[in-house]
Amino acid sequence: MIKPVLTILGIFLLWTASSQQKYSILTDRAVTLEQLKGGFSNPPAEAGLRCYWWWLNSMVTKESITSDLEEIKAKGYGGALIFDAGTPPGRKKIQAGPVFMGPEWMKLYQHAVKEADRLNLELSINVQSGWNPGAPTIVPEMAQKILVFTETKVAGGKPIQIDLPQPKTNLTYRDVIIQAIPLHSRNAPLRNDAITNWDKKSFTKAMGWQGIYPLHELRGGFESPVNADIIHKNDIVNLTTNFDGKQLRWNAPEGDWLVIRYGWTCTGAHTERNSDGWYGLSLDHLSPDAFKFFQKTVIAVQYLNNGLSNDKIIKDAIEIYSLFVGCFTYS
Repeated sequence: MIKPVLTILGIFLLWTASSQQKYSILTDRAVTLEQLKGGFSNPPAEAGLRCYWWWLNSMVTKESITSDLEEIKAKGYGGALIFDAGTPPGRKKIQAGPVFMGPEWMKLYQHAVKEADRLNLELSINVQSGWNPGAPTIVPEMAQKILVFTETKVAGGKPIQIDLPQPKTNLTYRDVIIQAIPLHSRNAPLRNDAITNWDKKSFTKAMGWQGIYPLHELRGGFESPVNADIIHKNDIVNLTTNFDGKQLRWNAPEGDWLVIRYGWTCTGAHTERNSDGWYGLSLDHLSPDAFKFFQKTVIAVQYLNNGLSNDKIIKDAIEIYSLFVGCFTYS
């Protein structure tokens, strides 16, 4: 079954060092015509092609690394991007090598960096095995989240003491806010009846996949429906402090009310096409704490433990490849 996805391709985090060559899109007027001609006749290393260098199921050796890089150099490439990933679907499973980012894998990675430096090749890396950035160390509190809710109708004009139903839960759950909305009339439209394509604008429904996004559906439809009874922001009552996690106690004003219990839970999004041993939840990349944890335990480990001195770090880029994670509505 095809799942709705939100795809972000080619997110690059560029790490720069003082010794790294600077590239600029600005015209360098100090370059002469003869230098330009020479560059086209004999392109410099930084102008060479790059390629994805697949480490399928982490099955590489020092000998295969050296052989691959020497062939990449011999064919005129300027560099490669290490991409550790699982066996492609429909193929016989490749025998597993060392666990991604484990001690033996890191030795192979360091060997690759040293060999690339010896051959004057620029080397990049996909920061994780496969895609959907995450790791076995991502706990539910750091994983991608979705806003969930339940609704309860109550009649006011009296003290109320009721249990509020639990919204759906996946791995963990936290309450966010409890609100009461007055139901002045049955002519108060909600969701898509109130705002055209509300479900897509609120990210509660996928917008499309494989780069096909109906942006025209997001632009219009914010006008209030004709003859609708509008619920104003000041009409909404915050009852969070009246709720103890199970029961709501509230001296409700006259009228009918809709009590909404909002909370967040995990989407369940996880790493995809990873090699053996790297399966885990996909991190909440909009959370500073979650991303700092991922940066410290994954990105920085690769960046700072590449086997070379600090003036010869990995030269090109660190890539986070693709988010196939569906809708996420809370951070």
